[in-house]
Amino acid sequence: MADPLSLSVCLCVCLSVFVVESAAHEYRAWTVSHPDATAAERYDQLRAMQLTFSLLPQARLLLYLSAVCGHESFLTDNTLGKEQAFLHFLVTPTSDSSNVVSLQRQVLSAFEWLSTVKLPSSNTAVTVSKLCMQLYELEVVEEDAFTAWAQDTVLHEFSAAAQYGLTYELAEQFKEHAQPFLTWLATADDDEDEDSGDGADEDDADPEDA
Repeated sequence: MADPLSLSVCLCVCLSVFVVESAAHEYRAWTVSHPDATAAERYDQLRAMQLTFSLLPQARLLLYLSAVCGHESFLTDNTLGKEQAFLHFLVTPTSDSSNVVSLQRQVLSAFEWLSTVKLPSSNTAVTVSKLCMQLYELEVVEEDAFTAWAQDTVLHEFSAAAQYGLTYELAEQFKEHAQPFLTWLATADDDEDEDSGDGADEDDADPEDA
């Protein structure tokens, strides 16, 4: 027999995700009817959808990704490339109190939710590493944010709220699938350091040879 408390929690999560999907549907329709909207106007509409559907602030990014990237082919049809300008807007500080790494961590957490809750079939090592690589190449999430995220062992303010389905176990599973990318990132950084060191040695050697 199912635990009544667990069943209640499951139902609450399902309802919350349904509400996010409903808000995403409305936001998607708005973007179609406003193709020339500025980034600021799009963000204002996201906030309006969040408030209209009584969602937590963390859900703002969830409904955005659900509306824009909520299909299995979003990594192969250049969706992220088309959304690069708006994604950059989302990670650009709007005040002195805003932190770039924190904003990038919030976006990364939203993609955790997308890949584990919205599109669970995309939660594989190949797909997650490809997603991380695209976010890195598009300069949406930079190395410092990836490094801080990789070292985390808990869910906190950067994470999409558990009530929207992103559990600690799912977040850790996503992170495990990102290991090929994280290994590449660390190796690439080491290679750059070695190249820089070699260059310095050559520079030092030139005057002596002269």
